[in-house]
Amino acid sequence: MGKDARSADGNHRENELHEALRLPISGEFLGSNGQERLKKCRQLAAEAAALADNAINPETRKSYLDLERQWRELANEVEQVEGAN
Repeated sequence: MGKDARSADGNHRENELHEALRLPISGEFLGSNGQERLKKCRQLAAEAAALADNAINPETRKSYLDLERQWRELANEVEQVEGAN
């Protein structure tokens, strides 16, 4: 596979997987219990980390790492709130 084909395939994959990381602010997410929200935040953090590992563009990689950090922070906040209840 040539460099252009790899790059196009990589960009398509990044775009496709990026859709999976959209903030799940749906009734289902907001209505779920704390443990479910915590699990989902951790899952999205792991997906962002995997995307960062596979990113071709350094800026894209940085963006995914930032998303991972944000999802982990949100997971920590959910965990603290649930622990306080």
